[in-house]
Amino acid sequence: MINFIKRFIKYLWGLWVLKLHPIKAQILTIDETIDFIAVEGNSMVRFGDGEFSLMEGKDIEGYQKSNERLSEELAKVIKDVNNSRLLICLPEPINGVSEYVYTSRWHWVAHLAQNWKRYNKVCKTDIDYGNAFISRPYMIYKNKEQSSRWFERIISIWEGRDVVLVEGKFSRSGVGNDLFSNVRSLRRILCPPKNSFEHYDEILEAVLKLDKKSLILLSVGPTSKPLAKVLADSGYWTLDIGHLDSEYEWYRAQTRSKIPLVNKHSAEITDEGIGECDDEEYLKSIILTIGKRLD
Repeated sequence: MINFIKRFIKYLWGLWVLKLHPIKAQILTIDETIDFIAVEGNSMVRFGDGEFSLMEGKDIEGYQKSNERLSEELAKVIKDVNNSRLLICLPEPINGVSEYVYTSRWHWVAHLAQNWKRYNKVCKTDIDYGNAFISRPYMIYKNKEQSSRWFERIISIWEGRDVVLVEGKFSRSGVGNDLFSNVRSLRRILCPPKNSFEHYDEILEAVLKLDKKSLILLSVGPTSKPLAKVLADSGYWTLDIGHLDSEYEWYRAQTRSKIPLVNKHSAEITDEGIGECDDEEYLKSIILTIGKRLD
């Protein structure tokens, strides 16, 4: 009860701060964001609370340690709005939180109130930003009926295409579900599940060897951000899909809470205890592993 009261007070404080200091950025809807990235060659990169924490020099606990280079790279990406084929996506709650479940409302109001200065410092008022929640189209929303259409539209983007997934060791996107059952081919580059930015140069070098006819999907945390920019600038069609697989699994299960997924990474849930994957199609799809150790 005490924690509830503290969170509620923090929520009211956040609303007051944001009323005094509104964040001046326009965010597209999820449908409008899908419209953009569904066009071949149109890439996207998403920024969330984790990336803003890293830019402030704070760690994402248990996932990515902050460092000066990463902070600089993230700041560079979010400020670069000159590439018309790369959509910078920001958190949808900037536009309001009325459509979310209560726990998400409280989290985002508090986050935005604590970081309004940085948001207003980096956000431009004369452009439309994409919706970072394109990779989170289920759990956060009160109305979950719209999720079916969003997932169908997203999945249709890679139908019949050659896809390369750059993901963490335990992500195993599409394993056990039909997220990528419609692709022509699927290859994977596996990266360390924690502190992947320490291997950034190696990951980038590997991806830049891929042919530009493939659709590159990034699911490697904050490291995806500078990767997406460099790849988009180099002419690759690149989408930063983040935790889309976790959201899709929860959508399929019609769960209202973030339950652990079987033998794969679950967003916001520890990766402890995840075993090896013996799925034959998954193992065949791995073309490269980055780093001497993937633990």
